[in-house]
Amino acid sequence: MAMEPRRIERWLREAYPTQQVHDRVEWHAEGTMTQCFVRLDDRVVLLHLEGEGERTVLKGRLEIPLDLWKPGSTQATPSPRAGIRFRHRTNEITFSN
Repeated sequence: MAMEPRRIERWLREAYPTQQVHDRVEWHAEGTMTQCFVRLDDRVVLLHLEGEGERTVLKGRLEIPLDLWKPGSTQATPSPRAGIRFRHRTNEITFSN
């Protein structure tokens, strides 16, 4: 069963208490794991979250401030074995295929 949207929203409120969530798009969800894109007030965040019992654990995150988000500033590179690697400047995260 995929992670419940309420659980993701609760995690976002705790991690970014001063930010409003404007949009959230799920990339991949399997079991208690979810990978998603989230647009907040001043940034875009790519998240990899996993449920461990009652806890929601951050397994990976890539934050891109909106003032640095420019066309071509983020690359997505597919890999048949690893998934899709998203990179912004020197930061990166890999999502499942």
